[in-house]
Amino acid sequence: MATQEPVLFANAARSGEEMCAAKASKVEQTHMSQKNSCFAYFRGSKLAAQSEDSPAVIAVNSCNMPHNPAVAFWNHCSPVAIRNLCSGWNENVHMRLQAAIQKVIDQNPIFTGKLVQKKSSLCVLPGCYKLKDLFFVTEGPSVLMPSGTLERVKFMHQVLGPYFKADLGTGLQQLAVASPVFRMEVLTLPDGMACINFAISHSLVDGAGFHHVITLINDALQEKDITPMKWGVVEQQFRKRNLKDARFFVLPATWVELAKQKLTGKSMPISSFIVDAEKCADLKQSLKRDSSFLSTNDVAVAAMAEVLPGRTTMMLKNMRKRAPGMDAHLGGNHITLVYGRFAGDPVAVRKTVSVNTKENPFLFDIATRNCHIITNWCFDALFQGAGLVTEVRCGSEPCDRPGRLWPGAFIMDADRETTLVTCTMDAKDLARGKLLSHLVRH
Repeated sequence: MATQEPVLFANAARSGEEMCAAKASKVEQTHMSQKNSCFAYFRGSKLAAQSEDSPAVIAVNSCNMPHNPAVAFWNHCSPVAIRNLCSGWNENVHMRLQAAIQKVIDQNPIFTGKLVQKKSSLCVLPGCYKLKDLFFVTEGPSVLMPSGTLERVKFMHQVLGPYFKADLGTGLQQLAVASPVFRMEVLTLPDGMACINFAISHSLVDGAGFHHVITLINDALQEKDITPMKWGVVEQQFRKRNLKDARFFVLPATWVELAKQKLTGKSMPISSFIVDAEKCADLKQSLKRDSSFLSTNDVAVAAMAEVLPGRTTMMLKNMRKRAPGMDAHLGGNHITLVYGRFAGDPVAVRKTVSVNTKENPFLFDIATRNCHIITNWCFDALFQGAGLVTEVRCGSEPCDRPGRLWPGAFIMDADRETTLVTCTMDAKDLARGKLLSHLVRH
């Protein structure tokens, strides 16, 4: 595969490392220590950053300017990654899935690249890896499969997790060792079952972009026509306020948490629960007041806001199809933060996500870490086609979803009928939530 010119992507930014050249073909994928990944940005990293000096690059938006405070957040982010427990796996599915991925990366060669540094920006140099470097199928353990959804989620993390070898790492780690930005690993299991671990660097896509990639793979698996994603500049007026907030409030608070976890050696606790669909439907009706509609996410956010540390909730809002020039096929990170005090009030959640706000009245809470973050992955991004059926899915790394840096919760569709909530709290502490007590399926 011919090496192409570096492609700058929508959320790239300066990393702060010393630039030194290295050949990707000679670099082995390694697991960098948390010590380096946590402090590399603001202490002056000694990581061996990759650099490519090419006159031809694709311009990007203002998020790529030097000294951008958002870079530290993205560089410390784990990849966007999920695990799918699937039935119907066989050699035919193996061959067709491999062909589908080849078709997607042929149309989007950015997925064959590595992160490099171009002047003061982070970019991608396509053509560094081939399919054999990005797609793996290995034999998993012969173990008894649990039947319940929550039990299967725990099974994927606790039993199958150690069998997965591919680890993209954070943005800083990817830059340092020239690792791939796209990887899929399939663990075959007895009785035609398989667990698919799929990850893309958060420097290339956010949750919505990741969902679209899975949609492309599914369509190709079913031998449908697909079209390339769009990778380029989009003016992000909505992000200007967030960059200012990040510079003065979000980033310092993030550094404080990084330092605290480094000094204490302790990370946030993690627990998960299933939303009771029937009780949630009743809550939507009884709590909607003047709102014509409440979603499961609205109710779950309001319930988690009651028990999570901090009185202010931060949520990520996908701006595709909401801002000029941003369609659903756009790669990169096109999200904005919205804020509110939502404890026990799903209507307030609905109103906040439905309107565009220009001011953030909760900056003091952010600066003092009197807040938490809740993200939503309620997309129908389930691998399917050629007889392959996703039965349960979950985030690949529960300790990194919703993230180590802020207390919070991560809401996703574990399957087509089940909503899974993973949060940074001990399970015993969830019982004190009034709304949550009616929402958890026992």
